[in-house]
Amino acid sequence: MLLDSAASIDLVSDASTGSDLAFVASAQTDTGTAVTGYANQGASNGSTAVTMVAAPSAGQYRRLIYASVRNAGTVARVARVRYVAASTRVVRDVGLGPGEALEYTGRGWRVLDASGREKIVTPEDALTVGDAPVFFKSGTAAEAAGNWYGLLKDGGFPAAWAPGTPGLNGAAVSAPFTGCLTLANPATERRLTYAAVTSSVAAQVLLFDLLWYNTGVNIATLTEQGITSPTLPARDINGGTVGEGCMIGIYFTTASTQATAVATTTIRYTNSAGTPNRTATLVAVAGNQIPATPVIGTVVWFRLQSDDTGVRSIQGITLVTAQTGGAISVFIARPIVAMPCPVAHIPNTPYVNPAGIRLYASSALFLAYCATATTALAVSGTLATSPV
Repeated sequence: MLLDSAASIDLVSDASTGSDLAFVASAQTDTGTAVTGYANQGASNGSTAVTMVAAPSAGQYRRLIYASVRNAGTVARVARVRYVAASTRVVRDVGLGPGEALEYTGRGWRVLDASGREKIVTPEDALTVGDAPVFFKSGTAAEAAGNWYGLLKDGGFPAAWAPGTPGLNGAAVSAPFTGCLTLANPATERRLTYAAVTSSVAAQVLLFDLLWYNTGVNIATLTEQGITSPTLPARDINGGTVGEGCMIGIYFTTASTQATAVATTTIRYTNSAGTPNRTATLVAVAGNQIPATPVIGTVVWFRLQSDDTGVRSIQGITLVTAQTGGAISVFIARPIVAMPCPVAHIPNTPYVNPAGIRLYASSALFLAYCATATTALAVSGTLATSPV
């Protein structure tokens, strides 16, 4: 990488604060009459950019020789290395587990594990299954075509969930958690390399990781009900705690007799970039609004405010329109993989990816589906995972 006097290289982390990412960098500077050395070291400053390699003086050029960014913390972080000139370009955007490093040499960039070994996924490695959990869940009737239904509350394998009473502030979720599919040795990270499912009714089945949920929402209160959600587990799309790539939903744990659909409920949240007081809303279409007379198991997804890509925490819910009977839980989940079943009792085309999708330590997996009918659905299938 060659820099002129208008170009530099900087480092940004996914965390709003913190110095978990330690870096060193060395370069050679061509002054026009001599070649001199350049070296720098430091640490990240959360989402504030830190210069790794400064721009050379006017008329000079600086060539990057070596750079290393190591996660010296205890949770996964994203290392974002950027080329900064007239425009800022992301050179590498890599999730690093504790002890892992992003390294640059003359041969290019690579990622090293905590033992210093290069992380390379080959077909032979990725197809080492190691763990192949199966699941079978038998649900009750869905609300109507186009509405979502969550299988957390239903029996089978895994068993029906036991949410308890964590209250409005809720509880962070980590496996093992009753109702969620637990991988063998849940304390270790794995990669999902295969997923197959069969359902008794045509449906779009999705696998999610449950990060947080609450109880105790008063369905008759029309003003905001304050929520102070805890720090999320380090299982967002990048393995961080900021909720990047995560969604907000509500789950009907008891049926409601509300006669009309509701699309005015809002949720106040902090987005994954750390911006507070964002507003998640509903849309007056099936699946994105509270339907009339929602049955037990109904899931309603909220739309995040424009340009937001995740949710870090929740500060409150405002129902606006009271529900008649029923009970709901607000939850945050990370979508993992879609498993469409267009024909009843015919297995879907399996998801196969030798590189895999990262399932971070303590992932608590559950199934939800978009209904094509009110008919009760039974679903079964298997996942295959490999070690990281």
